[in-house]
Amino acid sequence: MREIKFRAFDPLYKTMKQVNSIDWTHNYKVSSCKLDDFRWFNGHDTTLDFILMQYTGLRDEKRTEEFPNGQEIYEGDIISTDLKRPYLIVVFRNGCFVFECNDGEANYYDIFTSLDFEVNQLKFYTIIGNIYENPELL
Repeated sequence: MREIKFRAFDPLYKTMKQVNSIDWTHNYKVSSCKLDDFRWFNGHDTTLDFILMQYTGLRDEKRTEEFPNGQEIYEGDIISTDLKRPYLIVVFRNGCFVFECNDGEANYYDIFTSLDFEVNQLKFYTIIGNIYENPELL
């Protein structure tokens, strides 16, 4: 079973943060985030002013000191591949995660599965950015 977690993008301050918990019973408020100084950290009701993205349960192939098992893949991530496609975008559509494929002017959706089920890692796929922080990649 995959771990259920989210990250959040603040369009006003153009920042991405990892979300620690969400109170789904009170208008989808973020009740705490990783950093105490983060402006969404509050216990009172406010309206949502950020975009939540869910973790897919998979990681890319790029291993670094910071991400020894590969970087976690979330909705909105832009993925490069070894294919002729310039990039793929991870989206949640019809109840599942899929790749939005952009081949020139033809856009379509592909199945989103791990090619290496033992480590939940997508081989030949690397995160190059996301649609909120890197719109120039689209």
